[in-house]
Amino acid sequence: MNLLLLGRGKTGSLVAEVAAERRHHARVIGAKDNIESVALTPENLAPFDTVIDFTAPHCVLSHIEACANAGKNMVVGTTGWYKEMDHVRTLVERHKTGFIYAANFSIGVNLFFDIARTAAAALNHDYSGQIFERHHAT
Repeated sequence: MNLLLLGRGKTGSLVAEVAAERRHHARVIGAKDNIESVALTPENLAPFDTVIDFTAPHCVLSHIEACANAGKNMVVGTTGWYKEMDHVRTLVERHKTGFIYAANFSIGVNLFFDIARTAAAALNHDYSGQIFERHHAT
């Protein structure tokens, strides 16, 4: 598989490493190489099967738009863009592209989600609950 990874942070770098171990080709583009999504033209995206985004909320929407317009499937691990979900859903449906997003890829957070689901099911509707999340700064 030929992957394009957007973002040179911890998670993007780890994905590139695992992709290489599994004999996939992964090209990584950082922010300096993609100011205002200039690297995401249909021609530049053509060789890639899937684009994986671990960037920042201020730029992820333009990445999603560029990839949808180029007909590219995406996996997005960037958070903070969800108010644009209706727009993204429309783009993906119009261009018939695949799109997967996840709020958090850490094992601990996903384990916590499972625990919360189990607790909610066990408590039925007899209780109301709240979950407070504290997120790291970087």
